[in-house]
Formats: sequence, C-alpha cells, structure tokens
Amino acid sequence: MGHARIVGGAVTAAEHSAPNAPPRLRIEAAFAADSLGLRGSALGRLRGLDWSVDRGLHAVVGAPSDGSVALAMVLSGAVRPTSGRCLLDGTEPARSSSLRRRIGALEPAPSLAGGSVRQVARTVAALRGIDAGAALEPLEDLGLGPLLDRAPADLSFAELRGVELGLALAHPSPRIVVIYEPWSLVQGVTATAIHERLVTLARECCVVVVASTASDVASIADEVWFLDGGRWAEPRGGIARPGAGAQVLTLLVHDPEGNVVPSLVEAMSNRWPQALGMGWSSVGAADGGLRRIELHSADAAKAAILATELLAERAVDVRAIECRPPWVGAGLEPPLRSSPRGGA
Repeated sequence: MGHARIVGGAVTAAEHSAPNAPPRLRIEAAFAADSLGLRGSALGRLRGLDWSVDRGLHAVVGAPSDGSVALAMVLSGAVRPTSGRCLLDGTEPARSSSLRRRIGALEPAPSLAGGSVRQVARTVAALRGIDAGAALEPLEDLGLGPLLDRAPADLSFAELRGVELGLALAHPSPRIVVIYEPWSLVQGVTATAIHERLVTLARECCVVVVASTASDVASIADEVWFLDGGRWAEPRGGIARPGAGAQVLTLLVHDPEGNVVPSLVEAMSNRWPQALGMGWSSVGAADGGLRRIELHSADAAKAAILATELLAERAVDVRAIECRPPWVGAGLEPPLRSSPRGGA
C-alpha cells in the first residue's frame, strides 16, 4: 500500500476478487439515514448508493451531512437500509446477529458499558468465541493496557472511542472491519498502531475506513471514495471531484481579460498535486471582471499558503480569500470549468 487509487462513477468489485466470486461487500441502491439531526432527525442520508468491494483497505471520505455516518452504520449492521440492501457474503448484517459478531466496528459515538474495560473485553471475547486472554493481549499491544482496569463510566469520550477502536482492530477473524474516524477523538491507541493493524487486517478481509478528510487515509488505502450528498462523487477533469470531507479555498481575482486565471490555476494544480479538485468561473459582468477560483483540499492551511505564495509571485490582483466547507451557501455546486491539468 502507499498509493491510493481515487475512485468514482461506475462501481465494480475490487480487482483482487477471485474470478467469478461475488464481492464480499455489496450495497445495492441503498437509502438510509442517520439520526444526528435535531431531536433524532436525519442529518445525512444515502441516496440510492451502489458499491461492491472485496478484500483490501477502502477509504470513504465525506462529512456526516453527506451520509458518511449513515454508511458506517449500515456497514456495521446497526442500521438497515430503508430501501435497497447491504450484503456481506450474501447476508444482511442488520438481520444476522451471528454475522454482526464477525464485524469489527468503531461507530461515531461510544456505547461501552460494564464493570471494567477488562470485563467488557472478556464479554466481547465470549461473543466472538475466543479465549479471553486472546482478546486482552491485542488490546495491550495497541497501547490500551493502562485502561483495562478502569470503568467505562470513568473514561473520557476519547478514551471510550480508543477502547472501542482497540476492540474492533483486535478481532481475530473479522468478515469486515468498519472504522469511523479512527484518528479523531481517539485516545490510548497510537496512530502508528492504528495504521499497522489496518494494513494487516486488509490483507485478510474487507476494511472500510470512513473519514472526513483524505489526508489520514490516502497513504495506506488501496482505494479512496468520495461521498457527496449521499452518492459517490464522479472524477472530474482528471482531478477527483471532492466530497464534503474537504474544504474549499475560494479566491476572488480581478482579471477583466481572463488571461491570468487559467495560468494561475494550472500553476496551482502543478504545485499542489494533493488537491482534490480545482477550477474557476466568472463572477459576473456587473462585477468588473472578477473571477472565482476554487481549490478543494483536505488541508486548507497548506492550500492557503500555496495560494498566497503564487499570488505574490505573480502580482495577482486578489480581492478576497475565503475558506469554507464545500457546497455551502446556495446549496448548488458552482459551474466551475475543469482546470488545464484535466485536459480541458
């Protein structure tokens, strides 16, 4: 691993599936919702999602409002699609308690309870049909030893997520591992340990990591998928169209003749290959030749530094700079042209 493949559009089984074998994980026209909104209403939804993947590490990048939480809950079997299906080796996880025991999952909010973490781990081991000692040793290897004799009620939110992450990663024979934001609000497990265990698990089963940015997962994932509005985002112009996990850096540039912006965007795309998307549009004739440039990136700070350096080098007349989550405002994607990097 080390070079993720950016994916979108038509969804097919992973290349390393056995010939003529069904994919291990298959989602068919799934509609589902989370309950993160006001008074338990939906914040994010899946809108007819299709997906087929097999063994390997698959990263899904998107915000909760784009359905990332809903997807994680469907994959773990905690939520059943209201329409369509989620199948793991032909069985719906939400309908099979025995299958759910073969799923290692870290959900957005911890639900750990019991006398101590050690006792919880033993209970989990019994459900998985393994020796208690075999369940505790991986937790200690991951760095969670100091938390084993503490009560879940005495742990912080981040410590609880750390323990639940450890339990998910310590599954000895999972059918699938579904991890939501393993590097966010997690305490007790080091980033190195998380990376190593995810890579190891991906050699034997399907691992899905759901994150709000691509920066943490791109270096270890086999494939990176982007959720946008409950659907897969299409690649655009040679640069993957971003999901809502990215941030958008918007520049308003005074370029009445339209000669400055195309070369500036080309320079940005060449200097910033990590960009998830890039493009420009005219603001309007009444605005005196202003052009809007949008740079979609998982690291808004670095994108802003890059843009500032280029603007200074080229003495560009910039009127405004703004950073925001994508597709905020009118709720519609702006009509951006593809950057020259994409061949347009």
